[in-house]
Amino acid sequence: RRDTFTLYARKGYGNSSTSLLSRTRDQVESSTTQGLPLAEFMALNDVEYFSLIKLDIEGGEFAMAEELRSLKQAQRYGGLLLSMHYGHLNESLYQQLGIGRWLSKAFMKIERKTGRYFLRLRMLRHLKGIVDLCHEFAYVYTMEGQRLAPQQLTPAYLLHSGDDLFLSDKPWTKT
Repeated sequence: RRDTFTLYARKGYGNSSTSLLSRTRDQVESSTTQGLPLAEFMALNDVEYFSLIKLDIEGGEFAMAEELRSLKQAQRYGGLLLSMHYGHLNESLYQQLGIGRWLSKAFMKIERKTGRYFLRLRMLRHLKGIVDLCHEFAYVYTMEGQRLAPQQLTPAYLLHSGDDLFLSDKPWTKT
């Protein structure tokens, strides 16, 4: 089954602001493309198992959390390097509410300075899927190698830490 996606670009394609999330400042370009769920890609390419998945999809990671959780439960991959784009999510939520470019930009500037989010509850709902995914793994680390305890892994923690994560069933050892 092929799904249709729209890619949005702020400054043109090929830079790290291209996203599946429509944001208030994405006024430059948008393009529709087709894609496959990861499980279908694996089936079509005869892939039984990935030892590691690196996911850096500019905001699309929030939408993929449930599929990744299902694949993990089916033991289709071992580890996950998860780069999250909280700012893309936040800006997309402003876009969905119809809040204009300049006002949302001002709100986000205030949020960065104060650490308080106007759309906090909406963001936390999206981050719950990431937390549920994290709980499928024995070990969760920040990119600096700090192990996070299961009780630390809450939507609120993720929102305020801004951490990218490494999830694994094996401990991270420095060699």
